[in-house]
Amino acid sequence: MRIATLSDKALVVRDNKMILGRFNMTAEEYRVVLWLISQVDERVDDPFEGVWLPIEEFGRFLGVTGNSIFDTMAAVTGRLVRRAAEIWNDERQEFAQVPWMSIARYRYGAGEGRVELALNPRIKPYVLELKRNFTSILLKYAVRLRSYYAQRVYEIVKSDSYKGNEVEIALEDLRGMLGIEGAKLRDFRNFRRKVLDVAVKEISERTDVRMSWRGACRTQGRTISHIVFTTTPRTKTDSAAVDFLPATAGDELYRSLLRCGMPSAEAAKAVKTWGMSDPDRIRWHVAAIKQQEAAGKRFRKSPLAWLRS
Repeated sequence: MRIATLSDKALVVRDNKMILGRFNMTAEEYRVVLWLISQVDERVDDPFEGVWLPIEEFGRFLGVTGNSIFDTMAAVTGRLVRRAAEIWNDERQEFAQVPWMSIARYRYGAGEGRVELALNPRIKPYVLELKRNFTSILLKYAVRLRSYYAQRVYEIVKSDSYKGNEVEIALEDLRGMLGIEGAKLRDFRNFRRKVLDVAVKEISERTDVRMSWRGACRTQGRTISHIVFTTTPRTKTDSAAVDFLPATAGDELYRSLLRCGMPSAEAAKAVKTWGMSDPDRIRWHVAAIKQQEAAGKRFRKSPLAWLRS
């Protein structure tokens, strides 16, 4: 039995065929998958042996707290035991449907409160002993993203299958990799609003790269057939990436400041300054701004300057 600790500093290493596979899940579910893959250690006798975690620690990682923590976590892991990745191997002319997890076992007796999680051993060829055509990403960037689409776009674009700072992907291929099927988000305006704009904004705010996108027509007519993503590494002169895990208290404070019109970098700085020591300071100022707006008054001060006063 292995006792694990949750750390976002680990590497997630996978075969590109898995990264470019087709699957759909929630951001919480994919966060669990990425963390489990980061725990695979070829130095131990059984790299796919289950790992045990305290339930409260696991809940914080998922952004779940309170009385519903057990039910919410059991729902997330239950779906992962049933879900499968669709992985294509053109060299072998092979298509595989591989379940993500083999077990999720909870101990809830007195003094227990822990969960055992294990990846499906059938995933081994895609995460162990990789010599070529694989990609490593830092877990900390993937788990900071709130949207599943942002998580997937980030790793697809980072994949070594694509070279350079511009990545062009056929729109239909991208929809498939994101698990968007049939008529869902078929109107490009909805796809842009709910997928592309959300993903690019989160990735630029919360990871090691800044990203933009544009549509391209590679067929007759004016219909967008491909998406071109452009990335630039975050430099020392850029504002720091937002490092709050989704659904945590820090992230909620950060988002409340964004809704008040504070720029991302200033909002992150404010939460790092007062989020732990004096979170009510932020909540009070946010409430006061909303009160003025509700009364039809324009808030003229800089929110960050007002917080400092």
